[in-house]
Amino acid sequence: MHRLSHATENLLRLLILVCFTFLFYRVITKGDLLQLIHPQFTYNATVGLAIFALLATVQTIRFVSDSLASNAGRQDHKFAGCFYYIFIGTLAICFLIPAKSLGSITAGQKGLKHFRGPTTASTLLDNTASAPPINTKIQQRLSASVPKQAPILYINDENHIRLITAMYEDTANFINREIKLKGFVYRPVGLNDNQFMVVRFEISCCAADAVPSGLIVEWADNAAYKNDTWLEVRGMIQQGNYEGVPVPLLKAAAVSTIDPLPNPYVYTGDPIVPQNHEQNVPQTPPPNNPSAK
Repeated sequence: MHRLSHATENLLRLLILVCFTFLFYRVITKGDLLQLIHPQFTYNATVGLAIFALLATVQTIRFVSDSLASNAGRQDHKFAGCFYYIFIGTLAICFLIPAKSLGSITAGQKGLKHFRGPTTASTLLDNTASAPPINTKIQQRLSASVPKQAPILYINDENHIRLITAMYEDTANFINREIKLKGFVYRPVGLNDNQFMVVRFEISCCAADAVPSGLIVEWADNAAYKNDTWLEVRGMIQQGNYEGVPVPLLKAAAVSTIDPLPNPYVYTGDPIVPQNHEQNVPQTPPPNNPSAK
């Protein structure tokens, strides 16, 4: 226990509230928020910022009032310092340790979405057998938006989860489809010498529940790319296997290194596949309309 005047304690509270307000403001305005939580919760963070700003304003008024009181400096009392140390320690961690994107080490600890638990053939078989079938509406939308004759299927932020899931659950529908995929290199145990995985983390709520998902890539110059290297891969989907279990395999025709994406994560949900990819490159050709003249 420590002895402090009311004015001093009010100043300490004010500083803590101001620091939390600035922390929320910095995270929201710098764009780091999407590396921590799902976009649907960004409104909650904005509300939190407003609440901290309001509390800081109220505490400022209280501090000024106590400072103007003639006997403020003589109102000593005891207070529990550990209560404040918790908030000060939290702020120190947030300001001194920058947010860092998850990578291959975390992927190895969590296990891939479609290889849940230890990445072994037995667990892959169990997960495949127990996994619920892909939503019928998603299948219909997928079939409509990704026709068989599409030259290249671009896997991007909006469709990554839906298409990767569909490839594992219905690989035959994607055989010999040419795709482009971006992600970082990860090598789970059990891959062949000429294979690595290109994955991204998908978030359902926050970074704590992030799960990596992606495809096994077959490429002769596999050793040229270290774990966590960001790549863009173009190639054909083939039927592959992971320790004897059928899985989709991306047989690469071209591999190039890229800068890490501004937002390395993808988010769960059921967004509509956009008709245009970046740089206005058509993702899929528009379906033919027999009734059009």
